[in-house]
Amino acid sequence: MTHWQKISAALAATALAGWAGLTAPASNAATTVCGSNCAALYNLDYGTTDLLAVAGASGTSASPGQLIWMTQATNTNPGEDWVLNPEGTVADFYYAGILSSGLNTHYGSDEVYEYQYAPNGTATGYCLGVAVTNASGYSSVALEPCGVNNKTLWIFDVADQYHRDIPLITGTDTNFSYPYVLTGDTLGTFLHTKQITGGNGIIDTGQYWATIYGPLP
Repeated sequence: MTHWQKISAALAATALAGWAGLTAPASNAATTVCGSNCAALYNLDYGTTDLLAVAGASGTSASPGQLIWMTQATNTNPGEDWVLNPEGTVADFYYAGILSSGLNTHYGSDEVYEYQYAPNGTATGYCLGVAVTNASGYSSVALEPCGVNNKTLWIFDVADQYHRDIPLITGTDTNFSYPYVLTGDTLGTFLHTKQITGGNGIIDTGQYWATIYGPLP
């Protein structure tokens, strides 16, 4: 259930009403038990051999601040199960007072998503998000409560899309020429956001993301 009611009753009159409770599009899962409600994320650097996962996943439990990394793809790791929730456009969130005017100017028509952690198909209420952001805009990536603020919003950077792979701009971004995007180009380390390396097809392959469908072999 959405937490936005705690922030502003006015959101009920916007297109964002019920934001965190939206149903994800049908897709499939990293684990077999997660079935048709979940998906698994990978980047162009490693393809589908390594997936975005919650570090130290244990059953269906979750807690805020759990860090995220890339780990070997398997159909038994509940840490690789996510639900993709389409939430509207950047413009929707700008007019609701959630995203900045700069993001609206540069990415207003781009879609915004949340990625809820759903180990073995169990919704946790925690989403892929940014933790504390330092002055440079760099941030570690961890589980954060869904639907509370811009920390769990990810913008599809359509202008830099490559085939079906796309950079994911954090909703906390303040650099609009070279935005801060989800980055996973080093195995064995926790994910973070950092500035996109460039445009016109020369972006770091670890900053391109896509979804794999179906339980993994």
